[in-house]
Amino acid sequence: MVREVIIPAVQGQSAAHTKLKMEPSPPEVTQLLVAWGNGDQVALDQLMSIVYHELHRLAHHYMKRESPGHTLQTSALVNEAFVRLVDQKNVRWQNRAHFFGIAAQMMRRILVDYARKRNYAKAQKIQWPTFSTT
Repeated sequence: MVREVIIPAVQGQSAAHTKLKMEPSPPEVTQLLVAWGNGDQVALDQLMSIVYHELHRLAHHYMKRESPGHTLQTSALVNEAFVRLVDQKNVRWQNRAHFFGIAAQMMRRILVDYARKRNYAKAQKIQWPTFSTT
């Protein structure tokens, strides 16, 4: 059975929410999240093997919205989001939906940060004309 999860539209997109179909995952995902939150690294490894494909699909969904020629790859977005998820120390994971909600929010933030850095780098390359007083 496939469930639909509603993801808020990104700024600049239509005001309607986006529906993303998510395949069901094994019932132990919530238990693995709780175990990981309690410091169990084996649970983290098991969890990532279960949810990686879904994280990749979510990242692909966001990357389709980006302009052509975007230099960030889908896998890089997944990996960066994963690193940020693992670094979360004060989060008490409630369930699978909570995990994917945080992951989706992180992916959007990564894309915004990436765009800001890229625009800043472009702005720094502009050579303003210099005027001589002689």
